Amino acid sequence: MPSRVGANQDAIRWLSEFHAFEAKLGDETQRGVQILDFRTEEDGFERELHGHVAVYRRHSAQEESRGLANGNSMQTRTILAALAGLGLVVGGVRFSVEGARTGASLGELRSGSAAERVVAVQSLIARGVLFDALQGGAPPAIRLSAIATLKEMAAKGNAPQAFDELVLLLKDPDTEAADSRTHPVRDAARAAIAEVGAGYPKQIVDAAKNPDTNIRTQVREALKPLAGALKTEMAARLGDKDLRQPMGELLALSGQDSVALVLPWLSPEKLGGNGDADVVPAKIALAEALGRFKSPVAAKALLPFLDDSDPNVRRTAVAALSNIADPSTTAPLIAAARSRSTDGPARAAAAAALGAIATRETAAALSELLRDPDTFVAAAAATGMRRAGSVCQGEIVRALSDPDPTVRRLAADAAGGLADPAPAIDALGDGDAAVRATAARSIGDIAVAFPSVRAKSIVCLTALLGESDGNVSTTASEALGRLGTSAISALIPRLGDNDSIAHHAANALSAIGRPAVPALIQAVRSPRMERWAVVALGEIGDPAARATVAAMVGDSDPDTDFVARAALAKLGNRAGG
Repeated sequence: MPSRVGANQDAIRWLSEFHAFEAKLGDETQRGVQILDFRTEEDGFERELHGHVAVYRRHSAQEESRGLANGNSMQTRTILAALAGLGLVVGGVRFSVEGARTGASLGELRSGSAAERVVAVQSLIARGVLFDALQGGAPPAIRLSAIATLKEMAAKGNAPQAFDELVLLLKDPDTEAADSRTHPVRDAARAAIAEVGAGYPKQIVDAAKNPDTNIRTQVREALKPLAGALKTEMAARLGDKDLRQPMGELLALSGQDSVALVLPWLSPEKLGGNGDADVVPAKIALAEALGRFKSPVAAKALLPFLDDSDPNVRRTAVAALSNIADPSTTAPLIAAARSRSTDGPARAAAAAALGAIATRETAAALSELLRDPDTFVAAAAATGMRRAGSVCQGEIVRALSDPDPTVRRLAADAAGGLADPAPAIDALGDGDAAVRATAARSIGDIAVAFPSVRAKSIVCLTALLGESDGNVSTTASEALGRLGTSAISALIPRLGDNDSIAHHAANALSAIGRPAVPALIQAVRSPRMERWAVVALGEIGDPAARATVAAMVGDSDPDTDFVARAALAKLGNRAGG
């Protein structure tokens, strides 16, 4: 490789020869050729080669037309080749110098001086290399320092380039923290954006639709605390099909007064702003946005969507009204739920919405819908009645006497939303096993929600462990398992019953888990309960029970010996030995 000085001397010689040759070609050729510009920095070495020899073929043609000697043509080729070689040399030198400068700037990000860090970041931004330099092996501490510096630079709302660089850093791979599933660099960038983003409303909202998933997701998260400050900018983007849904969600966080910012977008002119193909998606997104506001104004705005020609729009409007649950929408929702011309899913959504309103009027409508021939609508009515709770108790009790077992089963399910287990307990006497199983599950739900009725519920559920129908007894066992320690004393004695009852009792105790271990260890001492107590201890897997279970290995009863060996193996595996 030529020396630095030699390269410079060669360049001067080549330039001299080229200028002399250029003079021979005349003024016309000069206008078509841009030669070289050497700039020597104050350090005496860094040189930038700017050259574009645009008329090589043109030279050749002119040489032939003017009858220039072959030697001149060869001289042209030689000079151009030399210039190309010099470009590679100088380019390599420049690359090395740029790398050194970048490294120095990154090093300055460790400085204790905020001013020095700002200068370093500004230098990297000016050269367009900040993000690439940070991703080229810079340790997390340097990247975090860059984020803190960018935040400081952007704090006054007058440094858009610094803010753009913060957004780019949301793409940081955070590979150093991959094992711990944390993202400290990205998290720091997101926090910085949330802190200064109000000063850059257009940029931050634009970034919410960035093609990069990390940027898009993290910016939307950063926008949440800024929803109030940026609600006007967010509302202005509701016409953008890529931003409509996230901006609608964010506006709902900004307060009830933001409903007024959404309403103008419901006009036909606004809805059709992106063409006919976007009208339905726009309606759906805006209906979802309105549904997030617990506002009568939003509910009223949704009512026209109940009659929309598109079933998805109707269904979305009903779901939104369900979320708002405003009594003013009772009549339209009842009409939508009853209408056989409305599609089933929309009718079902309307039925569930009536449960959220929970008035006497909606209770009567739900009782009617419980008998609907569309099973989805009927099931949604049961869900609505469960949600409405005590308002529907009278309708639930009447439905439990309906001649149709399907209606009774749905009513037994709805009974799980009551505070009083009496209707569900009464349903345990139903001749239909499916009704009894559903009632057992509802009793468990009530007992979990209302400790005051737990004792009564446990007595009823424990009695069901001996039910002839396996679905009923299994459901009762599962319900008892959800009741935790309060059910232990009732379950332990059932370990001595016949194998079917003892099996269900052991399953319930296993579901309760470690709180049941002391009582089960005591139960092992009873020959009548020992086998099923050992089974439950093995399922729970508490090492505290190992000695008790090990003592049962080799029992004279082969069944007890078998379950003890199986339980001990489970205990050993779970304890790691």
